[in-house]
Amino acid sequence: MAHFDRLRNWILPSLLLGPISGAFFTYFSAGEIYNTQDTITEHALENTDLIVCLAGGRGRITAAFELWHRYWERNQATPSPIPMLYFAGMGKKISWNLLVKPIRKEILSHITPSSLFIERESFNTKTNALYLVDELKKHSWHKIILITSSYHMRRARIIFEETFRTQGYFVEMSTYSITQEPFTRSHWKKSFLGIQVTFSEYLKWLYYKNFSRTQNTQENDHSALP
Repeated sequence: MAHFDRLRNWILPSLLLGPISGAFFTYFSAGEIYNTQDTITEHALENTDLIVCLAGGRGRITAAFELWHRYWERNQATPSPIPMLYFAGMGKKISWNLLVKPIRKEILSHITPSSLFIERESFNTKTNALYLVDELKKHSWHKIILITSSYHMRRARIIFEETFRTQGYFVEMSTYSITQEPFTRSHWKKSFLGIQVTFSEYLKWLYYKNFSRTQNTQENDHSALP
């Protein structure tokens, strides 16, 4: 009986310590997902074929239109390529009128539905990438700018790069992160929403980095066997 009591006194604290230490580690490590370095900035544009917007987060669609308009303005000053706009995972009910509802009138006066492509089938980051590859092959697009939220960019970029590689299609990809409070490295801890979203994305990032990528590599290795 005394042995059982000692065992119980050891097990119960251990069961509590695991989740507590895990939460503590996550709280101080989750900001890692904001460690990204964009290749496109407000002051530097690179020629590209396509602006790819992962449209599932606040502010991304508007930012994609604004970026497109900067290319349009550059073209007015010095003739240069204007990329297509591509919106991923918009759902079957999306329409042109709904898509452009929050967009400035100045931009809408320069853009038409023929300037963009709306993908309505994908439902997560992986399928965003898979459906994009199909369209890239159809149109021979080889240079893209990926737009998503700052908390999502690190995982999204690796998923897209891996998908391009496994699908055998070379793409030169630049990135443009949308940063909004509270989703920044210095502000995410200051609100419940910031903590909730950052923790969720960090755990997805850990899972993908430690399990999903390993599984994909093993599957690819097996498929190459005679």
